[in-house]
Amino acid sequence: MGQSLTDRERTITTWSVLGLAAAAIAYVLWAPNHLYLVDYPQHLGIAAAIHGRNDPIWSQFYSVDLGRSQYLFMYLFTDVFAHVLPLEQAARLYVALFLGATPLAVGYLMKVHGRPAIYGLGSIAPIFCLSFAWGWLPFLSSLPIAFLGLAALARFTQQPSWKTALGYSLIATVCFYTHAIGFSALALGSLVQTLAMAPRYGWKRLALVIGVGLLCAIPSVVGIWIWFEQSNFLDVGHLPRGNNPNRASGDLKWADPADTLRWIYRNTFGIYQDNSGGKIAGLFTLMVLGIASLRGIEKDSKAPPNAPKHTWAPEALVLALLALYLFGPHAYKLVSPLNTRMINLFLFLVPVLGPWRLPSRWAHYGCILLMSTVGLYALNVHHEHLADMDEEVGQFDEALAKTDPGKRLMGFPLNVGTKITNKPAYLHVHQHYQSNVGGLASYGFAELPMAPITYKEGAAPKPFVMGVEWGPFWGPRSRFRYDRYADYFDYYLVRRHPNQRLPEALFGGKQPPPNKIFESPQWVLFEKNPSVREPRKK
Repeated sequence: MGQSLTDRERTITTWSVLGLAAAAIAYVLWAPNHLYLVDYPQHLGIAAAIHGRNDPIWSQFYSVDLGRSQYLFMYLFTDVFAHVLPLEQAARLYVALFLGATPLAVGYLMKVHGRPAIYGLGSIAPIFCLSFAWGWLPFLSSLPIAFLGLAALARFTQQPSWKTALGYSLIATVCFYTHAIGFSALALGSLVQTLAMAPRYGWKRLALVIGVGLLCAIPSVVGIWIWFEQSNFLDVGHLPRGNNPNRASGDLKWADPADTLRWIYRNTFGIYQDNSGGKIAGLFTLMVLGIASLRGIEKDSKAPPNAPKHTWAPEALVLALLALYLFGPHAYKLVSPLNTRMINLFLFLVPVLGPWRLPSRWAHYGCILLMSTVGLYALNVHHEHLADMDEEVGQFDEALAKTDPGKRLMGFPLNVGTKITNKPAYLHVHQHYQSNVGGLASYGFAELPMAPITYKEGAAPKPFVMGVEWGPFWGPRSRFRYDRYADYFDYYLVRRHPNQRLPEALFGGKQPPPNKIFESPQWVLFEKNPSVREPRKK
């Protein structure tokens, strides 16, 4: 076991194990009936409206304006594959492929820098963290793309070629249209990585890389300009339709390092009520410490003849991401959190604190065993909890089966929470009506200026006050006024605590209340009362 590895043995075992890790992640994501992640149903609803842009079921309500958004890659991928798969499965395919690709992308970045590619196994556990529970899947899917971009730029720095430069430009553009925060991480990482590599490759090479990098950024910059112009993001951020612009006023808000340190567990693995995330966090920490303790074993071995020059670029990336998490911007005009998401990238790359090389068989296979054990334990925990949420949700699909396509549904989350995670997992679950049945579901991201769909003229509900998506009684200024919307919505889907008695004020007012057409312990579905007065024609 102390013998040195051949390049062939190292390559075969490394990429085989990373491929198996990708398949295991994809399986965990594919297995549940639905993924009950906070914002994920909203992305499904938007993807459905884009895919159904020529179908009256959706097109009577929505127009598609792709220039307003930079989440397009997920939506367009889903649109293409929804021609051969049900839409939710097409979106799940995207999620499984790109989140599953994370260990492979991290491993490739490590390989380009001359570090053990097997360190990509360390990224398994951090995939299922805060960003995952909140359903920020476009962001998470942008990270393997960002790692590939950093790898392409490192290749160009080592051996400049226009082919590599064009590849970097294409990857950066795709990354931007996957998620702007992932793209921001790629842009910052490109600068940090280039500066860290400059001492070994020379300042002339640095000037070349910066100059070519700026040229390669032109398509992305054009995309940013189009997005800013179409969405009005710089002025209003995430301000919903019909609200006072002053509510989105204010400059960039910076993170408080004391808070980011205090809540580091909550911002990473602490997503489950039973604290099973704490066990994953402990094992992950021991894994990183174990790998880091091996640093120095490579000093008695020679680097392969074709290995790139050793630089401190990977360590510089880790430190920069940690600094961005601790001290970076936290919010901008209702868009938050920003810095919190950087902890994902930090955790993906932190195994690089281990040896520069794993020259012996015992070190190579020992790291594989250690990282695989932690990763498989984490995957098993997440698989069980996602299955538990499938069971906890109750007769949700049965409620949707009572609805007809092409109608308008309002979701009332009297109970947004779950006994599984500590996030409001069912906040936007009503969007499954828009994606799985077809029609308009509200509250929806079409209310936001950054969405690639907008209401057609005359098809929009009256503007909502901020906060109504959290429930009809979320606050005195955010209450849902039934009389104001009684003539608009065809269905009202209520998520409640098991057998909770519904408050009389839910449908209080002068208009007759809707008719109950389905009831289960967690779900109640109402249909518009035929005697509701239609609005006067102007």
